[in-house]
Amino acid sequence: MAELRALSGVSHAFIYRHIKNGKLAQPEKWGRSSRWKESDVKAWLASFQQ
Repeated sequence: MAELRALSGVSHAFIYRHIKNGKLAQPEKWGRSSRWKESDVKAWLASFQQ
């Protein structure tokens, strides 16, 4: 989550809101960590540039 926040420059609340609204794929949970596919993150970040 911290790396995704650093890449996007948005808050964790914004990220979770996008997950809830279907704009960002659900993360895979590895223990207490959230992991996203790189392709999902790139597509999500590209949506900001439109």
